[in-house]
Formats: sequence, structure tokens, C-alpha cells
Amino acid sequence: MITKQTRVKIEIEKEWERDHYQSLLLFYYPLLNSQCVAFLQLLYQVGMLHQEFSQQEELVGLTTMSYEKMQKTRVQLEEYMLIDTFYKKKQDTLLICVKSPLPPLLFLSHDVFARIYMKKFGEVKYAEMKSLFMPKKIERDGYEKVTTSMRNLLQDWNSEEEEVFAKAKMQKKETSYNFDFSIFFQQLSPFLFPMQDRTKENLDYIAQQACLYGIEEKQMRKIVIDSIDLTQHPNRFSKILFQKHLQRYNKPLKKIIDDPYLLAPIDFLMYKQDGIAISKSDQYLLDDILMQKYHLNPEVINVLLDYVLKKCNQALPQNYIEKIASTWVRLKIETKEQALKQIEEETKVPHSKSKPGKSNGLKELPQWYQNQELMPERKETTTYDEQELLNNLKKLGEI
Repeated sequence: MITKQTRVKIEIEKEWERDHYQSLLLFYYPLLNSQCVAFLQLLYQVGMLHQEFSQQEELVGLTTMSYEKMQKTRVQLEEYMLIDTFYKKKQDTLLICVKSPLPPLLFLSHDVFARIYMKKFGEVKYAEMKSLFMPKKIERDGYEKVTTSMRNLLQDWNSEEEEVFAKAKMQKKETSYNFDFSIFFQQLSPFLFPMQDRTKENLDYIAQQACLYGIEEKQMRKIVIDSIDLTQHPNRFSKILFQKHLQRYNKPLKKIIDDPYLLAPIDFLMYKQDGIAISKSDQYLLDDILMQKYHLNPEVINVLLDYVLKKCNQALPQNYIEKIASTWVRLKIETKEQALKQIEEETKVPHSKSKPGKSNGLKELPQWYQNQELMPERKETTTYDEQELLNNLKKLGEI
């Protein structure tokens, strides 16, 4: 049973955009009342902060309404499809999901809302508002298209440029990171981590670095707070400070590891070199190349590193690693199992024409290594060439 002591959680379905605010003020506000709209905006802002309330009375304290009035207002918002409410009896918890107001044209075309609006404001006002938001289209009868074609823009484009472009065009793969933002945002107020800095780009970057370094949510929260530069405006999250704090962060490497491939990539490389800190060039390879450029999952990165270290006498040549990474991206390799299977297939002994029972013991190089460009042969200067040059110089009187 829902009471004043019921715990309250608030969730945002998605961030509002300009047309949502337009619709809220122009259509919902006249049909509801100021208290409903104010309460909805309060729920939205609280939800954006990922705040929770141990009991409903705390939420009431943020409004000018009584508990009973707040419940009636909540029901009105439910009726207008502005919130969804869920209740978990075992934990006595109320979950309020704040939805987006319908954009103007969708509101005015809705089977219920359009009728309610026309009933209250009349047919003329309804048609006027609908006309206001209808796309304006100019009739093209009698016009002849005289637009210049773009076919001449790439006359000088060559195959080398196409190859560079194809590599640069590699689409950014959406990567899911094992990072719980619900824990990260706990007790993280907008003052400590401003709302304008909570962009998808920044949050993805934070999750990515957490997986790279193996940092848990609570510790990452502290690092992010320390990376806020209050002298900057409007964006105060400093990636420079963030990287400095990451470099200073030290945590003990686990001695007993069931599956090293599940370590954070930096921890994995430290594990491979007996706990010694990795070099800046290796860190660049892991962060900028494998995670940010190719968006490989951490466990796939570890399999790749392990394979190259064994193959290249414990060295990590960047060009060779990028050839493998780009191949695996195209093959959509996303797990360690897929990566290990691919390595197994690429390193199988090829069929030989030699006699049965005999083997030269050589394994075929992976496909990504087959296209290595050969260095042009260096032509050695012969004794004859040198003598001929001396004779010519004598004739010219140079020596």
C-alpha cells in the first residue's frame, strides 16, 4: 500500500527538447493547471539529478502542496500520459517515470488530446494552432529545376585518397561498458558535477576510461569531482585534469586471477610484465588507438595484446596491431571467445603439396599480415659504377 513513508525513485524517459517545452506551455498548461505543470517540471529536474527519496514526505516538502493534493496531481499527470507510475510492494518503493510531452503536431493529432483541446477552445482556435505548426510548403508548379549537378566535384579524386577516406570513415561502434551509472550518480549533486557536463560524450568517455583502468564507480566519482575546473565556463569538466588524476590513481593488482583476459587492459599489460607500470606509448596504444579509435571491448583488447606479444617477441608494434584491430572490427569480434577463435583459424597450418607425413613446420601468417608493403630493393653501387664516375670527372677536369 502506498503511504507517506513509501520510498520514491524518479526516472527520466529521455531529455526534453524545444518542441516538448513548446507543447507543455501552449497545450498542456491551458488544459491542466499551474500546479500540475510545476510538479511535472520538479519531477523532471529531480530525475535529471538521479535523486531518490526515502519517503514521499520528502518529495512533498519540495512542493507547495499537501500530500493528498500531490497524489491528485500525480493522477492528473498520469491521465495526460506525462508520467508512468510503478509500485514494488516488497520494497515499498514507488517508481515515477517522467515522459516527454507530445510535440505540437502530435498533440493536435492525438485522438484524445485534440478533442479535449477543441472542446475547450473551439474549432477556430484549434485550426489556428494546427496551421501554426504545419510545415510551410511552396507550390512548385511552373518552376524548372536549374540546380548545378555535383558530379564534377570529385574529378581529381584518386584511389589513394579513397583508401585514406575509407579508413577515416570507419563508423564509430556503440560499445557497452561494464559501468553502473546508477552507483556513479549517487550523492553526485549538480554542483559537484554540473549538468551541462553530463553529456553523452563525457559519460561514454568516463565509462571507457573506467574499463581501461579497472576503476570502480565510487572511485571514479571521486576522480570526476576532482576533475571539475570551476574557472572554466560553461563546461567545467576538464579532461586534462581527469587524465592527470587517472595517472596518479594506483590500485593493487590482484595476485590470484582466474581469467586474466577479464582484467582492465592496463591491468592486463601490467600483469604480463610482473606488475611494472606500462609506458606512455603503450598507454597511448591502449587508450587512443584500441579503445577510442577502434572501440574494441576490453577483453578483446587483452586477447589481441596477448597474441601480438607472443608473435612479436614481447613487442607491441602499432602498425601490426592496427591491422589486426581493423580486421576484427570488420569481422564484428566483440568477445574474447570470438577473438580466440579467429586467432585459431588464422594460424592453422596450411595445406602443403609435400609428401604425406612430412611437414615443414611453418604456419601461414594471418591475412592482415599478407598485405605488408615490401621495401624496394636497395641497389648497391658497384666498383664499375664508381670507376666510371671517376673517369667522367677526370674528363671534365673536376679532379
